[in-house]
Amino acid sequence: RSANKYPALVIFYINVCFAVASMGWLVQFGVGSRDDIVCSKDGTRRQGEPSAEENLSCVVVFVLVYYFMMAACVWFVIFTYAWHMSFRALGKIQDRIDKKAAYFHLAAWSLPLVLTIATM
Repeated sequence: RSANKYPALVIFYINVCFAVASMGWLVQFGVGSRDDIVCSKDGTRRQGEPSAEENLSCVVVFVLVYYFMMAACVWFVIFTYAWHMSFRALGKIQDRIDKKAAYFHLAAWSLPLVLTIATM
């Protein structure tokens, strides 16, 4: 078990979130996918949510980008807290950080979900 497990593990989660959000950005460069994402069937720009007969790919891309960017931001806040606590006592406080791991995951994955649902 490493002495600085949690600040390093949080950096891993931040990178995973950025990688998945980047996949959402890269989808637009697929063959023919840009028209499905940014335009309606009649060629006009999207002004709202797609209706039942339209492609839902724009919603999927939105969720990929928005949810995982928000999750990365929350993980960054958790990272600053874990970093602060680990430097505050130089390793003596590590057990307290490890005990809060479940709360870190709860905050990092549920808060962006609530924001994504509220935005849609």
